[in-house]
Amino acid sequence: MTEKGQMKAIENRIIILIVSAILLSIFMVLKGNTFTDNIIRFVSFSVAATIITYDLYVRFLMVPRGPRVTNIFYQICDFLSLFAIVCLGFQLFASFVYFRATVEGTSMVPTLQNDDVLMVRSTRTVDHFDVIVVQVNDKYNIVVPGIDEGDLLVKRVIGMPGDTFYFKDDILYLNHVMIDEDYLKDEQGDFYYGGGLRDFSLAFYCRIKGENACPENGECTIPEDYYFVMGDNRTNSNDSKTFGLFHKSQIIGIVKYRVINIFNWEKVE
Repeated sequence: MTEKGQMKAIENRIIILIVSAILLSIFMVLKGNTFTDNIIRFVSFSVAATIITYDLYVRFLMVPRGPRVTNIFYQICDFLSLFAIVCLGFQLFASFVYFRATVEGTSMVPTLQNDDVLMVRSTRTVDHFDVIVVQVNDKYNIVVPGIDEGDLLVKRVIGMPGDTFYFKDDILYLNHVMIDEDYLKDEQGDFYYGGGLRDFSLAFYCRIKGENACPENGECTIPEDYYFVMGDNRTNSNDSKTFGLFHKSQIIGIVKYRVINIFNWEKVE
């Protein structure tokens, strides 16, 4: 490739870097909750590399250079542009398809265990009893000690907009229908967590930012766009009993698989 051709190729790769950096920055703001720590580092590197490379490109045009220097600069730009495209591809996949998460703690026992690796489908469309990932947000929740703003939690959807429910003798009655929660029981039909969940109705915990969200008159139902979530380990879980209701915007995705190993993915129900 001639030096003139290499300069044209460099310009194209600079454009790719700039566009990728802009898109990644937008994702960081709007969809940052789907980033893992490693991807955050890669994205930060990509954005910083774009700024530095563009600065070097401007300086490069202002000083004399030889074909060897041009070729080295072309190789650097080629690598960085490819790296930026890969980062963007990973983030697009995580934002709209699947991303990886790890369980911390025992609040989802027996369904999930501490350190379980999960594959989560990115969506906010959920149904009753789906296992989902939600993000704590002090705009809607009461943040308690040990839990930070922005933390991700794995919980199960119990109540959806328009629902009412109550628990009596460890049994869930959803919209006045008794629900047999098989996912909480062992082969003998006994509760894994041993029962002990005190009786309560939605009205006890129907809170948004600590404020009661029940209507003044009539039956208490979950407001539009809000969800009540609980851990399967009912007596040892920080969930909507602690934080209150979760808004639809706080739903990050549905847990679909537990990764046993690279060749063995177990469906989560």
